[in-house]
Amino acid sequence: MHTRVQLFAAWCIPAFIVSYLIGFIGLSGFVPPPSPTLSAAEIAALFDQNRDAIRGGQLLCMVVSGLFYIPFTVLISVHMARVEGRYPILAGMQLTGNAILIVYFILCSLMWSAVAYRDDYDPQLVRLVNDATWLIFVMMYPTYVVALLAMAIVGFIDKRPQPIWPRWFSFITLWVVAGGIWGGFATFFKTGPFAWNGLLGFWVPVSSYLIWLLLLFPLLIRLVRRSAVEST
Repeated sequence: MHTRVQLFAAWCIPAFIVSYLIGFIGLSGFVPPPSPTLSAAEIAALFDQNRDAIRGGQLLCMVVSGLFYIPFTVLISVHMARVEGRYPILAGMQLTGNAILIVYFILCSLMWSAVAYRDDYDPQLVRLVNDATWLIFVMMYPTYVVALLAMAIVGFIDKRPQPIWPRWFSFITLWVVAGGIWGGFATFFKTGPFAWNGLLGFWVPVSSYLIWLLLLFPLLIRLVRRSAVEST
């Protein structure tokens, strides 16, 4: 039974990716992100043209951020704690960092839903909330930086013959950490690579994180199955 629960948690990774992309891209139409240089009237028009789809898409994003992201986050922490032993500080850092990240995901969905809730908002208010939400979305990197750094460190300190994950994955995790920090500079730019729709402000952090999740999935499946064999 425990193995089945762990496998379910691991399979939540592709479930999260697919369902979140459906809500964020397929329904809400948020990729590519709207330019920060758009006028208030243009931003309001984007929500007017896609109001119901945005509400439905962000409802889906909000639900799966909790339903699917929490299980594999806990699964990672459980196995990290086995590596650390009596004082699982790094496991706690991973769990806390991702828990806060989940709150940010849900907060962004709620704010976009609020903008789409009525059709008579002042366009300036619509742009204000949209600006704030996009900035939160690309600038929430400190939370997953903490989580990913903890995971990378555990991978390096695990000296067992079969470590929690390969060392190459820890190096890739550090690469994702490095790519994520550029989103923080979006607060200074409305155009160019650092803007929230730019190469470094959006595309590099988001695409590298998605690739990282796809690499993590088979490693977790292998880890769960190996642990099941070791416990018998």
